[in-house]
Amino acid sequence: MEFVSRDSLVEEITGIKKDDMAWDSAKQTIANIDNALRKISSYNDTIGIPDFNKDSYIKRMSVIYNDFNLRSVIYKLGRGEKLSKEEDLLLLNFAKEYADNPILYKIYNKREESILAEELTIKFDEIHSDITNLMMLTDGLIYKHRLRIAECLREDILELIEVYETQIQVEQEATKKLMDMINRHIDRDVKEYKEKNNYPIKRKR
Repeated sequence: MEFVSRDSLVEEITGIKKDDMAWDSAKQTIANIDNALRKISSYNDTIGIPDFNKDSYIKRMSVIYNDFNLRSVIYKLGRGEKLSKEEDLLLLNFAKEYADNPILYKIYNKREESILAEELTIKFDEIHSDITNLMMLTDGLIYKHRLRIAECLREDILELIEVYETQIQVEQEATKKLMDMINRHIDRDVKEYKEKNNYPIKRKR
């Protein structure tokens, strides 16, 4: 297997030529990114970049080099620090776009859905808290007025629910068609990838 040195790819990654004054700085930045990636990934060779992986490496490193926010997230991971939700999603979007195979893509997609589900739970809790706080404001009123406010609030909520139910139904139908199509493509890609890479076939019992 042939390897190429990391430094030999600096110009292709950054567009900065070796005789440029900024080349040393660019070389160090690429080294920092690469070292951080090695700490959080399975590849740990010190020889260089496998020749067959050179184009993919250049493409990924170029994206990270030119995206300050993404680069900061990579550095943070390399230091073993916990990512925020926004940082986690930024990294996942990058990982999904440059996933080497459909199996990894599916894993990253599930992780993204899990993070977004946590955010949805927080929003539901906030809605419940807002309603509770509103009703607590009525503590100084007589019971009849408090009951009337609660009834009006419920009527308003039910009207909104009816509107949203119609919108949700339309979006669900459109989303289902889209997800069915995406899942068919992913399943096809996973099957082709497994066949190409000689994955063991599970026998039905």
